[in-house]
Amino acid sequence: MTNSHITELHASDKERYSFEVNTPPSTLSRYSSVTSTLASNSLNTDYSRLTKAEKWIKRIKTRSSMIIELQRQASEIVNTEDTDSEKLFEREGGEEYMDDVIGRGSTDFSSMDSELVTWDGPDDPEHPRNWAARRKWIATVVVSSYTFVSPYSSSVISLGVSFIAEDFHIESAFTKALLVSIFVLAWAIGPMVLAPLSEMYGRRVMLNYSILVLLAFNFGCAFAQNTTQMLVFRFLAADGETVAGRFYVNLSRPIKLLLFHPMVYGLGSFMAFVYGILYLTVVTVPNVWSDVYGFDKGTSGLLFLPLALGYLMGISFWTWACDKYYSRCVVRNGGVSKPEFRLPMLVCSGGIIPLGLLWFGWSTEKHLHWIIPSIGLWLFGFGLIAAFQTIQSYLIHMNPLFAASSLGAASLFRSLFGFGFPLFANQMFARLNYGWGNTLCAIVALALGVPFPLFVVVYGEQMRLWANRRFEQDIATRRERNLQRLQALNEKEAQFVNQEKQ
Repeated sequence: MTNSHITELHASDKERYSFEVNTPPSTLSRYSSVTSTLASNSLNTDYSRLTKAEKWIKRIKTRSSMIIELQRQASEIVNTEDTDSEKLFEREGGEEYMDDVIGRGSTDFSSMDSELVTWDGPDDPEHPRNWAARRKWIATVVVSSYTFVSPYSSSVISLGVSFIAEDFHIESAFTKALLVSIFVLAWAIGPMVLAPLSEMYGRRVMLNYSILVLLAFNFGCAFAQNTTQMLVFRFLAADGETVAGRFYVNLSRPIKLLLFHPMVYGLGSFMAFVYGILYLTVVTVPNVWSDVYGFDKGTSGLLFLPLALGYLMGISFWTWACDKYYSRCVVRNGGVSKPEFRLPMLVCSGGIIPLGLLWFGWSTEKHLHWIIPSIGLWLFGFGLIAAFQTIQSYLIHMNPLFAASSLGAASLFRSLFGFGFPLFANQMFARLNYGWGNTLCAIVALALGVPFPLFVVVYGEQMRLWANRRFEQDIATRRERNLQRLQALNEKEAQFVNQEKQ
């Protein structure tokens, strides 16, 4: 391997900049005759004006950069004795980062596109980090609106279940709960079929079309004539949303992480249980206000506001508290960050969530003033935000190499719980009443939310590094296979270009 100096043409201001890459001599010799062609075409070139040979040249150039990066990453994982990811992904101040390769959208090359286009240097105006503030805010608002649609569509029907049951003559409590939870079931299984579409057609295209799918099938729900049609349209509407909120690319790694990575299934269990309790609450709370307190359906809907207030206050408080505590721990540790610094707040949520459930359950059981169980709902929402923020931050930072897959595993797990819990909610409270039913949930939440997070705070670093090492070796093996495949394809296309030029 020799160092070669390749000059590129910047697409925005036509100024030349250069960077050094390690290029095999055999590959470099093929490129020497076509360097001028590459320099004369920016990344924004109209491909319709290029000859067939010129198109192949640009593809070879892109593949070559991928091969070099694959070689670097594979050797980095295989040859590094210390797999502590903080030493590889650190900025001054302790923030992990992945900016060492310009334009790398993902560290997983398993679904690589032959026409992948990277950013045209660190100052490329098309790179999202170089956008104007106004454009960043517009993009954030639009994507946040899409994100809002998802939970809203899943739970808003809970207030109308009684009306739907009257129209369709539904007597079964199981079927009533299924009207709400079938939406969440689609989040768990839909991406297994629909996720690859975003790789084929692009994420923005699928995001826009998914909202149209959601709209169309919600219209179908509005005009459904029976229970079966309502359930089918609800499921299909959620499938459209899974494309918009696609939570993983690789379908096998999230499942492996969920089954074999102790941090993912340990912390993911608490997140999944809390998510299940959330949807259990969505199904049962309207019954509490109408049956126990005698409120009409409109007033019962307004009494979801304490839960929403808990979310809003939780976002503000826990974001500030987590960042402050994390920064203090980093300073104490000599500027070196660790994902475990984020977990003490999770232990706090492991105490607040059971307290909220007990408060809500027993104040309802004793028929206390309606403001008392409302405070319990507020506490539950306040603690839930802490659990979600800390666990998701930890899963991202425990190893950036498979951050998306870790979140995907947790999302799959919690979606299954969100689907299943509402189905037995009414039967559980019918047998145990609201006091003991919520006590049971509080005990399980306490068992999942305190002991294991405390264990991870004390001993989690060693366990995390041990588990990460196993998965990093798997990634290195996969990248070696990708490297061999790309090199063979690169050789074949180089031969084609030479034949075309002759």
